Amino acid sequence: MKKRNNTNSLIKKGSAGPLGPAMNALKTVHYHKKKKTFFRIKFKMKYLFLLLILLIFMVNCTSYTYIRGSAPYAKEIENKEYEVVDKSKGQSSSFHLMWLFPVTTPADYNLAIQEAINEKGGDNLIDIKFRYERQIWILGTVDILHVSGKVIRYVEESKR
Repeated sequence: MKKRNNTNSLIKKGSAGPLGPAMNALKTVHYHKKKKTFFRIKFKMKYLFLLLILLIFMVNCTSYTYIRGSAPYAKEIENKEYEVVDKSKGQSSSFHLMWLFPVTTPADYNLAIQEAINEKGGDNLIDIKFRYERQIWILGTVDILHVSGKVIRYVEESKR
């Protein structure tokens, strides 16, 4: 039997045949293309991940506002004359870590009303409107109770 000179055997062995150097060059180019594509994908994923982290920390995830209602007055109105001082707002808030564990005291309606009254130096609050806001963040939940109304001050007997 005669030995045949097969070009495939020459290329596989890496010897210098008619297609040997060209095939080696093609393999090298193909390898570098794969490598560049891999690094491009890795580079894009890195920036996509950083963008996602940035969006999570900079944007409030969700916020809900519920209008809870109104009330004519905060405390029993005394049988005295009064003057309306000004409109005022007060709020009370609470925070729950990981949406379950309370870190601060719960939002208190009376505390929010007292804050509104003390802001203007009055005695009572009338025409009250209150709403409840819930903000959901990555670390937990913030509950805020907003109260607004007109602050009144009772007029003394000597001023009548």
